[in-house]
Amino acid sequence: MVMFIAWGAPVAQPRHRARVLKGKPCLYLPASAKVHGFKRGILKAFGENPKLDGPVRVSIIAMFPRPKSMVRKRMKMPSYLHVAKPDGDNIAKAVLDALNGVAWSDDSQVSYLRIRKVVCGGGELPCCYVQIERDELNEDSDW
Repeated sequence: MVMFIAWGAPVAQPRHRARVLKGKPCLYLPASAKVHGFKRGILKAFGENPKLDGPVRVSIIAMFPRPKSMVRKRMKMPSYLHVAKPDGDNIAKAVLDALNGVAWSDDSQVSYLRIRKVVCGGGELPCCYVQIERDELNEDSDW
């Protein structure tokens, strides 16, 4: 099992842009897209862990920064579930794409994916918790 924390606000994978170069369609992400920095943070946090083969389970907890309108100086600021954009599946796509070829050969190996979006409580910093482990189908599994 591999667990790591990538510090910084989670960023969703944007849609690719399309253009025609020399008569052929080309899909790309602009170099200025914020997701590139997020993916570098994921790779740095993963470090030198070994590549996994076979099916894997991935669990992600995306901790978003607290909106300035919700910051209170004299009141408790508990964490709460994040129900606004970006979508959880787009955050997961960014994490899986970043780990593609590093944590596993291809992200098609991910047989179980769980994501939770949370807004940071008072004193917490935005980050992305990632847990990766081998997956097996047995009677004790969730399904």
